[in-house]
Amino acid sequence: MGYYSQVSIAIEFPSTQHLKEFVAVQRTIPDRNLALERWQVVDKVLFYTNECTKWYDDFPEVQAHMAVLKEANDQGFATSFLRLGEEYDDTEQEFTTGEHSDYTDPPSGYYLLSAQRHIELEFSSARATSVKDFIQGE
Repeated sequence: MGYYSQVSIAIEFPSTQHLKEFVAVQRTIPDRNLALERWQVVDKVLFYTNECTKWYDDFPEVQAHMAVLKEANDQGFATSFLRLGEEYDDTEQEFTTGEHSDYTDPPSGYYLLSAQRHIELEFSSARATSVKDFIQGE
């Protein structure tokens, strides 16, 4: 059993070239490469979403997803992270503007995800492709 959460992470890049370069580097790191197989791309946004997952900080897969997010933050890209736990008041959220963004208040990452006790992607995932297909399509 265990405790389940709904989790979404989104990273906005200034161009698809920035996105490709970021993904290429992340794919050279084995645990991040495996995590990225669950991420998708739409336009200039790299995102991960899971409706029902055990999201514990000590799980290697969670650490890998969070390492990708941290690296994007460190490189100055706009990011969004939302985790909604089973308990109504168990919510984590983090939005960053990123130095590559034109928006400053609220952070541009704020516009990528929103929560109404479920996570809404504020971009169309209908055209989304897996990271693997995105890279192979070059």
